[in-house]
Amino acid sequence: MRREGGLLNALGEHDEAARILADGEATARRTWTGTLAKWLGSYLHHLGAARLGLGRLAESEATLLEAHALLVAGFGDEHPRTQLTVEQLSQLYDTWHRAEPGKGYDATATEWRAKLVR
Repeated sequence: MRREGGLLNALGEHDEAARILADGEATARRTWTGTLAKWLGSYLHHLGAARLGLGRLAESEATLLEAHALLVAGFGDEHPRTQLTVEQLSQLYDTWHRAEPGKGYDATATEWRAKLVR
């Protein structure tokens, strides 16, 4: 489901990705615990990206922030999976800034971009 959700996101099919990933979220949370929690982080990355693609910004933020914490703990800051989530978070806050300028989302996007490994 994680891979299928990622593929659907890449194809721009965010509604289908969100549906599939949301349907499997409870199972993913039960399955990927302890040392496997990094895979839950990867799963949540795809779910957060789907929610971002649908414009569900607050849901996307909560999901991507949780994904980021799990990925940092499991893979580290510089791992490609973690970095993809950092990119998604910066895109989220850029999108939010365009929708609601003047609320500081542009500064938050800049903070996340600063975490990208060049």
